[in-house]
Amino acid sequence: MQVEAWRDRHASTDSRAVNGKIHSVELQIPVNAPTRKAGLAVIALHGRGQPVAALRGSISVIEALDVQIVFPEASGGQWYPRSFLAPLSENEPALTQALATVTRTFESLLRSGYDRRQVILLGFSQGAALAAEFVGRLAGGRIGGLIAWTGGRLGPPGCTWAESDRMDSMPVLVTGSDDDPFVPWCRCRSTAEHFSRRGASTLCRIENRPHAIDGADLALAKELIAKVAASRLGSENATVETGGRR
Repeated sequence: MQVEAWRDRHASTDSRAVNGKIHSVELQIPVNAPTRKAGLAVIALHGRGQPVAALRGSISVIEALDVQIVFPEASGGQWYPRSFLAPLSENEPALTQALATVTRTFESLLRSGYDRRQVILLGFSQGAALAAEFVGRLAGGRIGGLIAWTGGRLGPPGCTWAESDRMDSMPVLVTGSDDDPFVPWCRCRSTAEHFSRRGASTLCRIENRPHAIDGADLALAKELIAKVAASRLGSENATVETGGRR
């Protein structure tokens, strides 16, 4: 497993006032595109106030897999200031800045040699919401996969999402709790249903548990990543056997 924390010297360091508070997001990624080092890449997004080191420790169970993990980091420990259930305007301009950091990470990995179906978005809590929002808005539909631990797409209660690009059986894991004070289980479910309607292969796990990453979350994430890796290997072998014709 390759684990990296990067800083983007091109990222804006402008801090803007959001609801009276100064907020800025800095992406940690190199100026030049990184060298591809594994079969898959995982963009791992931390939760509000969650140190990158804590998320890194939580996902160490996937270290046996052929993955390159990158950790964008929000300055001040949060990607946007309000709840993910607030009207989108109340989380601007921070939300747009946060999505831009994920976009730069994603595009840098593509430049390094990964194709979009080799890149998986993973996040916990606020990071899960940001990951789901990025994948939901991304033009072109399917990427490698989405792992949203205790989170869902952004927007006020009752909102719907208009995007319709097909996901072509993209694996999606959404988890949550039926007793979480920050992330209602119904938002996790509606997020999973949204991706399912767009053709994703979706698993939604809702149980009574704390606001945390647990062993079952980790096992399901590892299984999803292993399936993506196996699918990629099968696709590459088929290409070789047919002389590069698909």
